[in-house]
Amino acid sequence: MATRLISIAGWGIIILASLYFIYDNAFHYFSYNVDAYGKGYWPNFAPWLLLHIVGGMIALLIGPFQFFPAIRNNYPKVHHTMGKIYLTSILVAAVASLNLSVGKLIITEKDVNFGTGLMGLALAWLITSGMAYWSVRSKNYDQHRE
Repeated sequence: MATRLISIAGWGIIILASLYFIYDNAFHYFSYNVDAYGKGYWPNFAPWLLLHIVGGMIALLIGPFQFFPAIRNNYPKVHHTMGKIYLTSILVAAVASLNLSVGKLIITEKDVNFGTGLMGLALAWLITSGMAYWSVRSKNYDQHRE
């Protein structure tokens, strides 16, 4: 019982932190103007940043619910559909992130260290999500859960 309460509290904290992060850091980009993005992103990189934010927000909000056993076990179609939405949002956000890393940071700003670091994160996001997709398609559910 105590383990279940700790788990519920932990997931609650993660979800609340995610909601706060989105509220505090992402919502102002939806006004879509130079004031929200700054001159460094406007107009060339603003669409890519918005795609990254929207994809990331969806993944951030859906992701935790994929780990709830009650959803996985009792509503497998919901888990399956949320997984497809999650993978699509990861793909959109990571491709946008790769474009921003290379185009904005490495080429435009000549910030190779930061740009390659963010490229690594985007690639890790794509690779780990791809591994989860591949393992479930191969019916290797133990690996998929990992």
